Amino acid sequence: MVALRRFLAVLAVSMVFFGNAVAADFPTKPIQLVLGFKAGGALDTMARIAAEAMSNELGQPVMVQNKEGGGGNLASTFVKNEKADGYTISMIPSNSMVYNPMAMNTKYTADDFAYIGAGVLMEEAFVCLPDKPYKTFEEMIVWAKQNNQSLRYASVVPLDIAITKAIAKDTGVEILPVPTQGGAASMTNVLGGHVDFGFSGGIHYQYVKADRMIILMGLGSKRLAAFPDVPTIVESGWDLPMDNYYMMFVRKETPQEVQDLLAAAAKKAFTSEKFMEVVEKTSLTAEYIDPAQSTEKIAQAKEVMKKFQ
Repeated sequence: MVALRRFLAVLAVSMVFFGNAVAADFPTKPIQLVLGFKAGGALDTMARIAAEAMSNELGQPVMVQNKEGGGGNLASTFVKNEKADGYTISMIPSNSMVYNPMAMNTKYTADDFAYIGAGVLMEEAFVCLPDKPYKTFEEMIVWAKQNNQSLRYASVVPLDIAITKAIAKDTGVEILPVPTQGGAASMTNVLGGHVDFGFSGGIHYQYVKADRMIILMGLGSKRLAAFPDVPTIVESGWDLPMDNYYMMFVRKETPQEVQDLLAAAAKKAFTSEKFMEVVEKTSLTAEYIDPAQSTEKIAQAKEVMKKFQ
């Protein structure tokens, strides 16, 4: 028994020294940044700018790999199955990280990862054509009740369905999702008059500025940066704030020293002038939050999403 205790003590000390040595040398080879979306989109562009800045900071290439599918599920599952050594990281909208395991049969949960920072706040909203007989989401619900009408809308992600389902249950108005393949397709459905309204993660900006759409309601706890006169979902009567950050993460078991190095590089990337310029051009909000704040945002999202269960 004494010999066993000595062996375990030596093993523990060795692991500490080994971990420190790994952290001191990290990184010694390229890092892969796995994205859950196709190449060429706004999120892909931002990730590639961040990867370039992190490469300069870490002294090793940060290589972007696109593994689209399941609203980020394939990418998150891939990271979960890789070694917890810091050489596989990912960027996914935080709400997808939390909600997808609740709504689907995933092989991971949000608790399987460590969050090392975020640099973008999504400007999510419900939008419609300007000639509709309503100008806010509340007015649309009143109109639907008065005219005994159901509502059809362009859906993009599983979470927007959960939101409209909750509102439908609260108001008694039938709200039917029309699934689309991404934000551009959602906007096409709205512009074509095929739906009563649509969900947007930020792509609506250009159309609203051109007076081709109006915003019915913002979906975060704060008003939209570019449209501060638009009420939030909370102000409209539904306590379901969806603050969605484009967040970077690694496996939770990754050594803390490695997490710290990645977090420092991520901060450099997210606060760089080039990255913030790209974010602003996509009509989203450049907002850096550190690992502790990122973890807190994940916890807050989990509390909100309990209301959907």
